[in-house]
Amino acid sequence: MALFCLYPGIQPLGDFDLLDTDQSSVLGGEVMTLDEASRTVTSTEKAAYDVFDGYVADAVDAGTPDATRVVARIADDASETYNVFYLSDEGTTHYGTYFGSTVGSPVGLSTTGTNLGPHTAAGSGKVTLWDKPGLYAVTLTAISADVVPTTVGTNQYDTPLPGHVLYRETLTGKLCRATGTSDKIAVFVELTSDGSYVTTPTKLIGASEVFDRIKIQYLGAQHNA
Repeated sequence: MALFCLYPGIQPLGDFDLLDTDQSSVLGGEVMTLDEASRTVTSTEKAAYDVFDGYVADAVDAGTPDATRVVARIADDASETYNVFYLSDEGTTHYGTYFGSTVGSPVGLSTTGTNLGPHTAAGSGKVTLWDKPGLYAVTLTAISADVVPTTVGTNQYDTPLPGHVLYRETLTGKLCRATGTSDKIAVFVELTSDGSYVTTPTKLIGASEVFDRIKIQYLGAQHNA
């Protein structure tokens, strides 16, 4: 349940206050956009004090002088009025938690482990957004089920062709195969496992490979602008 930056565009766009109602839903790899929220801290919507260093006042010309603040949210509105879409980089497992996870158990016999710490947004209230094109991986748990079906009896593990366009799924903000919107977010590369240059692939220690994520070429935040 995470986004993995394989060959990303140098650095992320930055950290933005995360809409509180979306915090528990962000697994990593969701399509996100910027919006505005009230500058008044309430029991349901909070922000760190540095968030209030800036403000938005887009309705002054319409007779409404109240200022708002910038907030990042999952792009789960079927009729999005925003055309700039980012990838979220926080999650509930892997490096999306404060201290990662225990690996070894012992001497490298396991490449996964128990989570150590809560969601990173729990302390900062922020989410990191990636805006630059590059090669990323997103776990199957954070994408629409139609990209790679995993339920028995439903064309299990059928994948798109390499280069197939993935879109923003309306109402969830997840990557999807169906053309429910015209928002093109990425192209499919392959279904893959957790192998990388810095961890021991499960196949090398005699275990079965687990294909739990897709590799994508992210088109960049401004692709639909």
